[in-house]
Amino acid sequence: MSTSLATAYTNKTFLLPRSTSVNLPMEYTGFKRLTQEDNGPFGAYLQTSVFYSQSANAAEIAKYFLVNDKSTITFPLSANVTVPGPVVIQTRSTVTNDVDLGYLENFSIDAVNATAFDTAGGTPTLTLAPKQEAYGFVLAYHQKLGNTGWLLDLSLPIVNIENDLEFKFTGQRVEVPAFVGQPFDLKQNLVENFTGVPLTMVSGGLDARFNTFHTAAKFGKTRSAGAADLDVRLAYQVLNKVNYHGTLGAGLTVPMGNRPTGEFVFEAIRGNGRHFGLGADLDFDARIWGNVEHNLIFNIISHYRYLFTTKQTRTLGLKGRPFGQHYLLGHNGDLLGTLLTPAANVLTLPVDVAGRSQCDTVFGFTYNNCALTADLGYNLYYRDAEVVRQRTVFQDGMWAVAARGFNPRVNNFNINDPDAVDGGVPGTPVGQGTAVVNNSTIDADVAATPSQCTHSVYASIGYLLGRDSDYPWMLSVGGKYEWPERNSALEQWGIWGKAGVGF
Repeated sequence: MSTSLATAYTNKTFLLPRSTSVNLPMEYTGFKRLTQEDNGPFGAYLQTSVFYSQSANAAEIAKYFLVNDKSTITFPLSANVTVPGPVVIQTRSTVTNDVDLGYLENFSIDAVNATAFDTAGGTPTLTLAPKQEAYGFVLAYHQKLGNTGWLLDLSLPIVNIENDLEFKFTGQRVEVPAFVGQPFDLKQNLVENFTGVPLTMVSGGLDARFNTFHTAAKFGKTRSAGAADLDVRLAYQVLNKVNYHGTLGAGLTVPMGNRPTGEFVFEAIRGNGRHFGLGADLDFDARIWGNVEHNLIFNIISHYRYLFTTKQTRTLGLKGRPFGQHYLLGHNGDLLGTLLTPAANVLTLPVDVAGRSQCDTVFGFTYNNCALTADLGYNLYYRDAEVVRQRTVFQDGMWAVAARGFNPRVNNFNINDPDAVDGGVPGTPVGQGTAVVNNSTIDADVAATPSQCTHSVYASIGYLLGRDSDYPWMLSVGGKYEWPERNSALEQWGIWGKAGVGF
């Protein structure tokens, strides 16, 4: 991780947004008022909430996954070199602004390997506009355990998460090496490389690649549907007066979502990434104006969880090499004809991830007028920075960043050969980090989600029916807008509708 701005992270491979299971405004608005009705013969209350949310800070999340705090990065080539005739070629790039394309696509960059560039396409450019959409429903159950003062709460979301990097490449068309003799589209090959889709061949042509495609940290759309995390809470009512109530309790988060695999960047994750959580809960309200039927209530609700270490798979980076997880590596001893490998395919490894502290807190007001209930408030969410550690020892001395322009179709790869390893060939960039990939040069921080702190405002309005019956019920609608302090979390808006019943 590196930051050039105080509010931005960049060069990251993984982001775990706030779980849909952690949303106090949606869970408690309206439902808390219903649970305070004492008519139900069994002291039980059930609620179903249907929700939809969408992220809104695409440019900031793009900076998170790219480099140099940019949502669009370029792969500049060196100045054009004119040769006799109409053909314009380009020589090896020695200076770049963002990422040197020669580390990502060896076959097409050097003048010795390409016959011509069509400069009308402009500088090769990568743009991201990441977006998340989530929808589903949440089942919530509240049980009064007789007249003991003990309360049991359960909540379980069933969700559909869809993440899309919305990436695109623009850039030049390239005439591929003479031994192929067919035109080849650089933009198309970059798309296929990063998505892992097999090469689209020109009719009659041969495969001109010098590298395999991504099998990990791929760019594209991901989707995950099913249960998220089950939250179980047991609380005791320490205050139960006419004008104020308060409970203290313990909470357990049981992970039921999917586990990160590292196959895609911005992978869709249901829940918190398979962390068990244990913590404490506080719920306090006080009537600050009015009477039993017409009043204004102040609420404080807070849920704290410590998220224990869990096993995942994530894509690690290379120290000193921004975007190094996408560089091409050679394997020591590979014979000619063996294609180079994107570093992500090698550096997507099993890891231990410590989630540590998470806290969701609401400060709000509830206005009640007979059966009408309305809520307005503020929601603070915080989660500690993850700590990511390799679970296995990487085999040192077997992989290295390939020299720009290295042609594995005609050369063996040897990490002691200066013509094969980056930094050994005159004219190539030096000082961008050690070329040989070892445990000491792998960067686990690239794969860790930084700390998250977000602020939300929320509002809802609802109506209670059958208040004098044994089965009171409630209808409510609401929404919130959430904004983060840094680009390690999503800015997003959400809406919900809910129904609850007491029995």
